[in-house]
Amino acid sequence: MRTTEDVLNYIETLIGYSLERPEMYAPNPIALENALMVLDDLAAFILSQDGNPSVVYRSAYSGFLMERGFGASRFTSRLPDDADQFSTRDKFKPLCDFWLEYLNFRRERGQ
Repeated sequence: MRTTEDVLNYIETLIGYSLERPEMYAPNPIALENALMVLDDLAAFILSQDGNPSVVYRSAYSGFLMERGFGASRFTSRLPDDADQFSTRDKFKPLCDFWLEYLNFRRERGQ
């Protein structure tokens, strides 16, 4: 059986792979952001102290979005409507850059 640390490392690895080659993990930035949020929320649940399965645990991403002026919206809600017309790599770049910024924010705060 895997340890908690093994599972958290695997989640971090999946997030890293998703940001390096996003087109392999999602058809568009909206789907990628959803997948990244689920992985991040799962990690937040694993790290939670009370372990109550009836509570939806939110990662620091929601707070990061608020701090960056997105309010309750997601990052992809502000992408241009024609974002799918960009090349595959270009359409994911803004979201991947934003997530890398978020991961740095999280590391700086020890989360």
